[in-house]
Amino acid sequence: MSFYPTAVSLYDRSIRVDFDVAYGHAVTVSGQCPKKGHKILGISKYSIGQGKMTTVSVMGSVVAIAGSEIAQDDDLTVDDLGRVIPVSSADQRVIGRAMTAADAENSPLEVMLTP
Repeated sequence: MSFYPTAVSLYDRSIRVDFDVAYGHAVTVSGQCPKKGHKILGISKYSIGQGKMTTVSVMGSVVAIAGSEIAQDDDLTVDDLGRVIPVSSADQRVIGRAMTAADAENSPLEVMLTP
């Protein structure tokens, strides 16, 4: 069964970003693009330029952009561009779970964020 990605954010946070962030990409608590497998604040709800304020979904379900093919129910982390990817090693931070699948890189999918 296939579902269209939806978003039900339970907690949003405004933050100034230090890079050009794209919709559905991860942001750190300091407004940076995360490093692969590292901790994030949340997923950006908008595309916005460097030095601007944006809204980040911190808790709940979000629409994120895939960095590779993802199966439904995969545990997810982030790549160096802030896209979600399947966890591939124990030292990577799990940021959420895939509620829908992504067939290809740069496809949208629904992610349940894990605090």
